[in-house]
Amino acid sequence: MSDKTYGCRLYPNERQYLEEHYENFSDYVHDSFKRDIELTKKNYKNNKLQSHLQHIIYIGLGLIFLFFTTTQKTLIGMIFVFLMGIFFTATGLVDLYYNRSKK
Repeated sequence: MSDKTYGCRLYPNERQYLEEHYENFSDYVHDSFKRDIELTKKNYKNNKLQSHLQHIIYIGLGLIFLFFTTTQKTLIGMIFVFLMGIFFTATGLVDLYYNRSKK
């Protein structure tokens, strides 16, 4: 390796790997940046999908609570379950709206 790696602590096996696969240390750094950028883009797509799935689960839970209000016998139970349904449905819809508007 022709570059001097000041300030980098490298184990002997790491130094040997770099000497075998790279001409100089700056090539390794540039390859690392490219890999990091690709991983960041990939993780962003996965996080976006995960947040959409979370909103769908909120909406589904809200709808389940809303549908269970029709089978409750007491007024207090009906109101409680109805309010839970409204809360989960509204939370899912509002989070979905605000995440879409941030783009």
